[in-house]
Amino acid sequence: MDRFLSADPDVVRKISENGGYDYIVVGSGFGGGILADQLAGRGKSVLLIERGPLTPTTHVCNTRPDCTRGKDDSPEGNETVYSASKAFAEGSEPYVGGPLYCLGGRSVVWGLWIPPTAATTLNKYFPKNVAKELCEDPEVPKDPKCEKDYLTKAFHLVTNGSQDPHPEGHVDQKIINDTKLQVTEAVERYNASPVVLGPTAMQFQAHVSRFPQGAYSTVERLLNRVYARDPCLTILMNAEVLGVEHVPTDKDSTGIETRSVPALTVRLAGSDTTMKISANGAQVILAAGTLCTAQIALNSSLQRYNNLVRKGLMDHTVYATRFAMELPSGDPCAPLLLQTMIHINKTTALLMFTINNSFFPAGSLNVPIHQYLGTDDPRPGEFQLIEMKNGEAKFNDHIRWFDTVAVLLEYGAPSENRNLVVKSGTPHPVIRLRHEYTYHDVESLINMQTLARRIRNAVAKCTIFSRLEKLKEQLRRELKRLTVVLEEPERRLGRLERELERVTRELEGERVGSERERLERMIVEVRPEIEGSRSEIEGLKSGIEEARSRIEKLGIGVIISSVSEAVSTVTVPKGRIRGT
Repeated sequence: MDRFLSADPDVVRKISENGGYDYIVVGSGFGGGILADQLAGRGKSVLLIERGPLTPTTHVCNTRPDCTRGKDDSPEGNETVYSASKAFAEGSEPYVGGPLYCLGGRSVVWGLWIPPTAATTLNKYFPKNVAKELCEDPEVPKDPKCEKDYLTKAFHLVTNGSQDPHPEGHVDQKIINDTKLQVTEAVERYNASPVVLGPTAMQFQAHVSRFPQGAYSTVERLLNRVYARDPCLTILMNAEVLGVEHVPTDKDSTGIETRSVPALTVRLAGSDTTMKISANGAQVILAAGTLCTAQIALNSSLQRYNNLVRKGLMDHTVYATRFAMELPSGDPCAPLLLQTMIHINKTTALLMFTINNSFFPAGSLNVPIHQYLGTDDPRPGEFQLIEMKNGEAKFNDHIRWFDTVAVLLEYGAPSENRNLVVKSGTPHPVIRLRHEYTYHDVESLINMQTLARRIRNAVAKCTIFSRLEKLKEQLRRELKRLTVVLEEPERRLGRLERELERVTRELEGERVGSERERLERMIVEVRPEIEGSRSEIEGLKSGIEEARSRIEKLGIGVIISSVSEAVSTVTVPKGRIRGT
């Protein structure tokens, strides 16, 4: 497929030598892919160079959704692809993420999890006019036609206006409302912002005669132009830009020397040789992602002219924990994502709560589940917290019976010059990261454990109450059915007992042998039927009493106390520091 969609390198080189391109964009992800599409849409001739091929061809959420926890084609499966190419230097702390070499870049797996920037961050690091435009004031009603709400405008742009940033309808509204209420109560003491549905740039429902668009990436926009033979866009895939040549041109208004790029050094995939692609007047834009752009700049010695090149990486400290909830119906919940900003450990952090949702920033497949909420033999039919070591066989054998529930806490992080890309000469970018605050002290860990426990308890109660209400309704229907069924045996028993009493009276006064024998036979025939009716009635009464007893045992006060006892501890993986 690549050879039909990608341009011929030799032809590209010839066109470039003749000044055939206005812009040369390196990288096809969120930065380069969108920029190339926009420039081509304005009639500019663009050469887009991508290191990788047309694989993976789609976001994992564009495939048939499978909500089973841990499956590669589930919403959790992003991290399997995303962690393929990354490296860090000695002394560095680990991080989640890394470069992804394919058309669309990291937009192929990163598109579902980019939370809006907090107002505190915007006001601290951005120019005042920019921060004012980007801040969403919760006190001001939203105008759907307002072009100044840039976050909403950007969301509608990437989803083609197909849905609301906080979609409703994909998950049962009662589940959403109940879960939001429980999480809100759990985080109330943390000075939390309103708990909202997380913005998710995907579409799984569409109008009749239309296909759902799935998750957003730049691939669709770029391929649409290629398939349409757009003369303004040329894509060269499987071509790694190793560096750029640059020469001084002039000085800008501040006296800083400006430089132009006469050519790029490119290595084709599977080849040991390099080739030169002449810019010949085209503007060269490096948009190969945070890490690969820095690597190209280092290879080109651009750090000599700007000492900030390769520096200033921002890495967030992330803690996460997960647990599973057993589903008697065996039908997993559709993916749900809730988020809020809270104040914890003397700082602001983004709190995310998910059910079967994309969770790769916390390394979900690498965070073990230690406990699950389910049923076991000691108390059959009742929910309790079960240690994995005691229920591992059941968990592994019936994995589709469980929902994955996760709590993620991401702390804000400054841009620090000590966090940088290392000049290493390796195929993939190597970085060195150190955190000023790891929140790994005892007090911080206890605070996070308390938070996670409160949320888990709240959701567990919500889940149990929801299921208990269904069970209560089932028992009430069964009680009503048994009561109706009982009426007929009771009527039959009364009729038989009256018949027996009549026959007995007649028998006492009867002296004729043949008639007496007839009455005695009637008594013998009626007695077993009476005993059978009495036995049936006793069974029905026992069922009614059992149903009443079970309903009484499902009292809210009893459940609250039992849940509080059952869900009393939670494990937050120590040192689970992840970068986003």
